[in-house]
Amino acid sequence: MFANRVRKNEKRLRSWRRREGITAYRVYDADMPEYAVAVDCYGDRVQVAEYAAPKGVDPAAAARRLEDLRAALPGALGVPAAHIVYKTRERQRGS
Repeated sequence: MFANRVRKNEKRLRSWRRREGITAYRVYDADMPEYAVAVDCYGDRVQVAEYAAPKGVDPAAAARRLEDLRAALPGALGVPAAHIVYKTRERQRGS
């Protein structure tokens, strides 16, 4: 499901990117609550920023989905797994 969404978004953005010469863009931004990540492409490199899962989502299920995402993303974007960086984003609380 996630790979299909990423492929669809990539295809939709392709002509715009080529026409404008864009090499840095966001291909996915937590469109589906099950996959709380943002996927940014920078040339042939990809950054995946994982957000904290919504309260209604089981943390174990979110971890399984993240592993599925790690397996599916290289094929969906056509980049080597070594070119994908994973980061975790957490909400910062003020003092």
